[in-house]
Amino acid sequence: MTRRGFTLIELLVVIAIIAILAAILFPVFARAREKARQTSCLSNVKQLTLGFMMYAQDYDETCPYMPQTAGGNFYLIMDLINPYIKNAGVWVCPSGHFAVVQSPTPPGGGSDWSTFSSKASYGYNDVVGGGPGPYTVPMSGPPSLAYFLQPANTMVFCEANLLTICYEPYRVAYPVVCGSWLGCDYSAWATPDNTRHNGGNNIAFVDGHAKWMNASDIIVAAGGGPAPSFRNGGCAQPFWGHRWGVNT
Repeated sequence: MTRRGFTLIELLVVIAIIAILAAILFPVFARAREKARQTSCLSNVKQLTLGFMMYAQDYDETCPYMPQTAGGNFYLIMDLINPYIKNAGVWVCPSGHFAVVQSPTPPGGGSDWSTFSSKASYGYNDVVGGGPGPYTVPMSGPPSLAYFLQPANTMVFCEANLLTICYEPYRVAYPVVCGSWLGCDYSAWATPDNTRHNGGNNIAFVDGHAKWMNASDIIVAAGGGPAPSFRNGGCAQPFWGHRWGVNT
C-alpha cells in the first residue's frame, strides 16, 4: 500500500491558516490579559479611596492634606492614608512602571519628611488635597467633603506618573507617555497605547466610587482641548472640584 504525504501546497495552506488564527487570537489574549490587570488596578484604586474616606471620617470629614512642613519638606498622601490601607502594594498598578518604596526612617533623618518614595502608579487630585495648584485660589487649609459640590464627578485618585495632579487632563488620560511636568509632546499622547488599560484608565471620585473611563471621555470631563499644553483643564470643571474664588 502506497502512503501519500502532504504536498507543499497543503503544508503552506495549513501554515497560512495557523498564522491567520494566531493573528486573530493573540490580540484577543492580550486584551484579556490587560482586562485582568485593569480589574486588579481598579481594586487598588477602590482601596485607596476607602483609605481616603476613612481618613476623612476620622478627621471630621476633612480631606487628607499635604502642607509644606516647617523644615521645608512635604508629607505625601501615602503617609496619611496608609495607616488605613496597611499595604503599600496598592499604590502600584499591574500595568504601571513604579515600585513604591518605604524607608525605615525619613531620608536625611529629618522627622518632617515622608518615608515613602514620591513615585507611584496613581495621582491625588491637588485640589482635594488642599494644594494651590497652578490656577486656583490657594486654600487656607484642607477642604472638607462638603466643599465639593459634585462629589460623584470630582476625581480624587487617577492613574498617573505624578503623585499630585492639578488641571492636567492629558496626563490623566494618557499616563504612560509622560511622567514629568515638562517636555511632553501632545502629538504623541492621544493614542490608546498611551493609556494603561485598553484605551482608558481607572479613576476614583470623592463620593467613594471608582470606575474605568475611556481616555477621550476623561479629556471631556477634565476640560481638556486640542492644544499642545498638558495643563489646560478647565478650573471650573466638576472633575477638578475647585470652586473659583472660594478659598475655604
